[in-house]
Amino acid sequence: MPHCTNCGTDFTGQFCPNCGTAAPVSGPVAPNNGAYTPPPANAQRPIYNNISVVQPTNVTSPMGWIGWMLLCSCLPLLGQIIMLLAANDQSAKNFAKAQLILVAVITVISLIVVILMFMFGALAIGAANQ
Repeated sequence: MPHCTNCGTDFTGQFCPNCGTAAPVSGPVAPNNGAYTPPPANAQRPIYNNISVVQPTNVTSPMGWIGWMLLCSCLPLLGQIIMLLAANDQSAKNFAKAQLILVAVITVISLIVVILMFMFGALAIGAANQ
């Protein structure tokens, strides 16, 4: 009578009826021609302890997006900062970050253009006065 190497139960057959572990092989094994031999019906199924559960994420509703867009259009910089800090949805926070980056880039480009306009305007005025 085989002795289960997993749970210690004595049994007859190819699988332990308590935990479903295959019987230890002793001596020559009879070929099964590649056929699958299922465990007995009363064998326990394995227990998986390391299953990770994905929590649902917060999703911003269409009306919520409309509210965020109205806030950001009425208060451009402040609205995006409020959105970045107060939104529950990660996609809304990413949207606010992207908008803040775009505002910073546009501000720098605008300042460069204004400075160049003043420089060329001063040169043009200086050239006209000569």
